[in-house]
Parts: sequence; structure tokens; C-alpha cells
Amino acid sequence: MDIVLNLEFNFLGKTYNAVLMEDKHIYVPLVDICAAMEIDTEGATERIEREPAMYDALKTIKVDRPYQTTTRKQNTAHIMSEWIPAFMASVSTNEYGPEKRDTIIQFKREFAAATFALYRSEMIPEEYRAELDHYLPPQAKLANDAGELLLKSTRIANIEEDVDQIGSAMAAVMSDVEVMKQNITGILNRMRELEGRRLMSPPQLKGIQDMIKQYAVAIQIREKNKTEYGAASAEAYRTLNSHFHVNKYDQLRADQYDAAREFLASEWSRIMINRPLPTIFKVSQQSLFEDPDL
Repeated sequence: MDIVLNLEFNFLGKTYNAVLMEDKHIYVPLVDICAAMEIDTEGATERIEREPAMYDALKTIKVDRPYQTTTRKQNTAHIMSEWIPAFMASVSTNEYGPEKRDTIIQFKREFAAATFALYRSEMIPEEYRAELDHYLPPQAKLANDAGELLLKSTRIANIEEDVDQIGSAMAAVMSDVEVMKQNITGILNRMRELEGRRLMSPPQLKGIQDMIKQYAVAIQIREKNKTEYGAASAEAYRTLNSHFHVNKYDQLRADQYDAAREFLASEWSRIMINRPLPTIFKVSQQSLFEDPDL
């Protein structure tokens, strides 16, 4: 479990280091609390470990600690901040002589006031807290301010984490969208390819047939009616099929309709010089599918 944020707070004129961990709990070095109370850290650790209710109060965390004239990373016992009041209550003032008793009493009293100031925001409405602040001891006021700042910093850290998660989710969504766009583009290209390969529809084939009939009549006129209509029609179909490299006219693709129409129109005009082009040769693919009732 990693450290999320390094924190500092002042208490009774001394600066304490604390850490916010990934489990969303704040931990304070037990050795610093014990030093301030002038009690033995090892004995305090044993006291905590003997209490079943505080089984998860202690955690060993690697932090920077003073070492000779500098600092270095050391595994240090930390106590979870919410368990500090319980730990304070477990320290019996009567166990210590007069030289330490006053320090312990002051520390326990001030910490009780500071702890209440820190956590009272969840219990007392804001309009009442402002009035109560006027009567807080100086140390409790500092703790209250530190608590408000700590609460805000924690909220900011949570918001930043949420923003990061949203950013990651958005990046994943954008990646998925990009894949979808590529897939859609592929589908559209495939559809265009298939559209190009699609054979002519019945209305298109009927138009080709009507133009072939006109072209066959022109061939008969060219041959001065010495050719039967059937032979002229066969020649017309053969000419069209040869030009477009198909075995039968119904093998023409849908997108070749206008090209076939223009070819047959040019063949008809080549024979019927200076004659007006029949209407059937002017029906384009677009107009072929227009609703005549509109």
C-alpha cells in the first residue's frame, strides 16, 4: 500500500508528520506521540497490541526519518489517527511520576479538545460551529483549521482521482469509437463494392431491352429491310455484349446502366444520322427510378 499524501500538523508547538495512505486513513508516527508525552514507545506498542479492539491501529510504513545530520527511509510504526484518542485513554497517568504526569495530562486534555474540534464538523451544523470557535482553546482552533484544510485536501485528492478515472474511461471510449469508425468505414466500403457488383434491376433491364429494340430497327433500316428483325436484334445484343465484355446483357452491373444507354444511343445515332434521338435513350438511371406520379 502506497502513500497518497504527506501531511504536517502542529500540536502544542510541535510539528508532526503524518501520511494519507491508499486505504484512505491518516497515520501518525507512534514514536513522535510517545516522545511528546515522554513515555516509552515500546511499552506503548505492547499496550496497543494487547487491546483486541485496536488490532488494526498500528501499521509499519517506510517514511523519511531523522538520521544523524540528515534523513533516510526507515520502517516506522504508525498509529491510525482515529485510534489516537483510544490510545490516549489507555495511558494511565498514575503510572508515571510527577515529572511526567503534568506533560501527559496536558497532552491528553489538549488532544481531546483538538480531536473534538477536528471531527465535530460531522456533528454540529456550520452556523453553530462558527459561534463555538470563539470559545475554543488556541490549540483546538489550530487543530480545527488543520482539520478543515485536511478535509479539503482529501476531497481535492478524491476529485483528482475521480477526474483521472473519468479521463481513463473517456480515453477507452474514444478508442472504442475510433475502432467503431474504422469498422463502419470498412462496412461502407464493402457496401460500395457490393453496390458496384450488383446486377441491373428489372426496370433497368426493361430499359435496355427497349433501347435494343430501337437499335435493331435502326439496323434493319441500315440494311434496307433486307434483314429480319430477329437477326437485327441479335446483332444489337451482340454489339452491346461485346462492348461491355459480357456474355449476356443481363450480366451488366447496376452502375453500368447509363454507360450502356449512352453506348446504344451513340450506335443508333451513327446509323440514323440527323434523326432526333428517341426518348428511351434519354431516360437516365436517376430518372428511371423517379416516381412518375410526383
